[in-house]
Amino acid sequence: MSETRKLCLNCSLKHLGQALVLLAEAVKGYPLHKYIAMGHLAEAEDECIAKYPKMAEKIRDTRLAVQEDYTPNNSIDDLISQLHDIKESDGSGCDVC
Repeated sequence: MSETRKLCLNCSLKHLGQALVLLAEAVKGYPLHKYIAMGHLAEAEDECIAKYPKMAEKIRDTRLAVQEDYTPNNSIDDLISQLHDIKESDGSGCDVC
């Protein structure tokens, strides 16, 4: 059984930002960047699931939508904003870095 990754909202925000950039690149003619973006979304999910499972679920839903070429219910911009607000409201940053 694997251990849940330690909380790191800073890292989760970094991965969401990276996914946003990579998806923009995918649209501009680099279609394989979509898969790298999906990996960053999965990392963002893992970084916050320990303390914020509902946020991790939103990120997962977005990743699955990207994977299936659907429009996600939550834009990555919105996820970044929501996670930033969580970080600011409870002071959680990182238990790792």
